[in-house]
Amino acid sequence: MSLLRELGYTDVSHYAGGLSEWLATADPESVLSEPRTGSPIPVSTPQKSAPTRLAWIDSLADRSVEGLFKLWLEIVIGCGLAYWLLAEASPTFALKTNAGAIAQGIGGLLPALYFSAVTATSIGYGDIVPSSLSRVLAVCEGIAGLILFGCVVSKFVSRRQEELISQIHRIAFEDRLGRVRTNLLLVSHRAAGDIAVVRRQRDSPAGGRGARRERRDGVRR
Repeated sequence: MSLLRELGYTDVSHYAGGLSEWLATADPESVLSEPRTGSPIPVSTPQKSAPTRLAWIDSLADRSVEGLFKLWLEIVIGCGLAYWLLAEASPTFALKTNAGAIAQGIGGLLPALYFSAVTATSIGYGDIVPSSLSRVLAVCEGIAGLILFGCVVSKFVSRRQEELISQIHRIAFEDRLGRVRTNLLLVSHRAAGDIAVVRRQRDSPAGGRGARRERRDGVRR
């Protein structure tokens, strides 16, 4: 019924018993102009699944593309600061180049952010390499970057897939709805003809064979 409302139908009725219930409760002469309200379709509330150890993957899937990009930036900046702080804590943990360890102090912050961005995108130029404890952080950052990249790709693919599925369902539903409306129109006209024949037969004192023949003609129409 929600799809019917999306298609522009505001007055929608549901008959759980099908066509027989519609014929029993609706007036065939006025059902097309004044449709009645039927019992609503029961909507079941989806139950939330129990939290699992991989619930954080579902939380990533629920994020938008903008949210995933912001999370990627936060990881890059956070890991860059972590590389810089490790280098400040001990030269053993400092990032190194071919010329030696990067400079300590505020001058080493920009190379640390650069290395963090390169690691998060899994490019790995090799001009700056981690050492000691920084290698563990670099591996974790690379894994996180790959996971976020996969989430972004799946977002684009699933969005396009949902659009195509929605279009297919809409076309199929509109075609089926058109056939149902045509069948209901024929049934309503036949029922209205039967009612008219019965009324004329009831009002006419000389019904007899002519009235019965008229009734059969009405059914054929």
